[in-house]
Amino acid sequence: MKNKNSLLDADIDKRFAYEERLARNYNEEPSPYKTFDIMAAIFMAAVVISGIVYGLLNIIGAK
Repeated sequence: MKNKNSLLDADIDKRFAYEERLARNYNEEPSPYKTFDIMAAIFMAAVVISGIVYGLLNIIGAK
């Protein structure tokens, strides 16, 4: 029975080692597109806000 447990433990250790080798820690690696993502988010927010303001100004009749 001890041999069966040691084989199981060895298999589990081998699988964990394999998964650790494949896993990446995303918190340590900075994204190369972070600046682009921020600029795209700001641009989209500006488009949405300008659309809302334009719509409201058309409703109240301002030109």
